[in-house]
Amino acid sequence: MGKVLKIRGSKLFAPNGTRIILTGVNKMFIFEQDINKRVGLNIYPEIAKTGANCVRIVWGMGRKDANGNVVRSSVQELDAVIANCKANKMIPIIGLWDFTGDLPDSGFSKLSKYVDFWCRPDVVAVLKKHEDALIINIANEASEECDDSENELNAKLPAFVNSFSIAVKRIREAGILSPLMIDGLDFGKSLKCFSFVRRGLGINVATELLNADTQKNLIFSFHSYWPKRFTDGQTFVEEIFNQAVTDGFCFVIGELSKYGAEGKCEEGEVDYKRFAKLCTNNMVGYMLWEWGPGNELGDSSCGAMNMTTNGTFSRLRDWGKEMVESQDFGFKVKGRLTNVKKMFV
Repeated sequence: MGKVLKIRGSKLFAPNGTRIILTGVNKMFIFEQDINKRVGLNIYPEIAKTGANCVRIVWGMGRKDANGNVVRSSVQELDAVIANCKANKMIPIIGLWDFTGDLPDSGFSKLSKYVDFWCRPDVVAVLKKHEDALIINIANEASEECDDSENELNAKLPAFVNSFSIAVKRIREAGILSPLMIDGLDFGKSLKCFSFVRRGLGINVATELLNADTQKNLIFSFHSYWPKRFTDGQTFVEEIFNQAVTDGFCFVIGELSKYGAEGKCEEGEVDYKRFAKLCTNNMVGYMLWEWGPGNELGDSSCGAMNMTTNGTFSRLRDWGKEMVESQDFGFKVKGRLTNVKKMFV
């Protein structure tokens, strides 16, 4: 293997051997109309002020122009949005969002289209150029709804495992060696699906998927939009999280926010501190949703999910500032935030 980020057991390591605990934010770059903002020129420096060591980059095969027309994404912009993240000494986690929210499976049925993009020769050239510090999120939240019951998991996981095994195989055959990130069932909200042992099998789903990867270089991600009113005081949150820790595969919270769990975003509050503390206590990575602004465009109530009101560090909202500065569970917890700057010398 060349110089790439590498998973060993539950841990992620830089090419120089330093352990990395991914701690950062999401940013919806693909929806920015201004080219400089779309490739992060004036946004990454503001995110870097938080001390983040990674950015989960919202990207797409296509984007809407100022007139609402869908146009093909530029491979030059793909190169730039990755390069500019590295220039600000943060690990780029590049993902595709084109079919996010498309029901009934948020684009799971179109997974092959996502993989076609990753395997395009011009895209592969960009990914190989940056593979020393790159993570690829194959498809954001592409999966069916699932209630995490045994019957549902046994019913939904065969197609999920088969489809993502094929996706991983194709991407590796294209020569891509970087870690691949896979979102869980239930539009990313299931962590239990990775620990689940399917009927008749003696290994969990994370191991099944790792066995399908010639590089054994996978990160499993879930999005913690679990309503606080359902999780408050319930031990199943810890049980599911601790089971994943015990199973020993590498996982992260790909999206962690104070809001967005149900209905009107500001009404669907998440017990975000609880999840942040679990991550901190177990040295598990998380990425906050979302830097902002932009969440308010589809639903004005979702503006509460913006970490910052105008895209600058100085205008962090209360919960965003708390997640950066808290000595109990934030970015600045001693020993949590790995300095990755030496990767980019």
